[in-house]
Amino acid sequence: MSLVSINPATGEKIREYQETSQEETEVMLQQAQDDFLRWRETTFEHRRDLLL
Repeated sequence: MSLVSINPATGEKIREYQETSQEETEVMLQQAQDDFLRWRETTFEHRRDLLL
């Protein structure tokens, strides 16, 4: 099953999202946590340079 995002003003389909399993969700959440722990150790200057 998938979830479809629709622009309410135009009715246009924006994107379709596939459902994930409990295991896939847990893996993604763990990856996000690991990435956050690395990201918070970076300097402001490094973050700025990546975003500009």
